[in-house]
Amino acid sequence: MKTESATSTLETTVASLANKATYTGAGITISGGMMLSEIPLIFGMIFDVLGLLLNWYYKEKEYKNTTAEHKRRMKDLE
Repeated sequence: MKTESATSTLETTVASLANKATYTGAGITISGGMMLSEIPLIFGMIFDVLGLLLNWYYKEKEYKNTTAEHKRRMKDLE
């Protein structure tokens, strides 16, 4: 039970960091576009893609865990 709590906390932390990375990337991309410089645009796009991939991975993992828990609870009710 203790490891599940630690894993859940870690996943929540990483998901939060992924959201922040996505917003940071968007900000860098917008500011790079305003400055008409290629370097911030490239870094912004990299942050955006990495944030998107991390969000997708952890949301998919959360969905699978929630689905498995739901199926377990439904089985217990039968």
